[in-house]
Amino acid sequence: MVQNENGWSTTLPKASSTQPVNIKFSATDGDCWFGIYVNGKLVDNTTLKQGETKDFSHPLPFRVTVGNKFRAKVSLNGNPVDLASSSRSGSVSFQVFTAK
Repeated sequence: MVQNENGWSTTLPKASSTQPVNIKFSATDGDCWFGIYVNGKLVDNTTLKQGETKDFSHPLPFRVTVGNKFRAKVSLNGNPVDLASSSRSGSVSFQVFTAK
């Protein structure tokens, strides 16, 4: 995981750029929202109520935004993403790509 001014970046070393990554969003303690951007364009956007989950699948690379991150969980290919590691802000954004 690499910090940057727009959030952070993370690599999926066992992921292929041609195979989609499974992304799971969950609203744990209240409402939150999620967005997935590919090539700078919003391709998926959803708002979840407490207790709801939604699954997406996208090839790498992509960027994820999370609003109200303290009430949300994200996993990539079944591995949890630490949303609290970025900043104290309620929103977070991170890039996901394959290791070279």
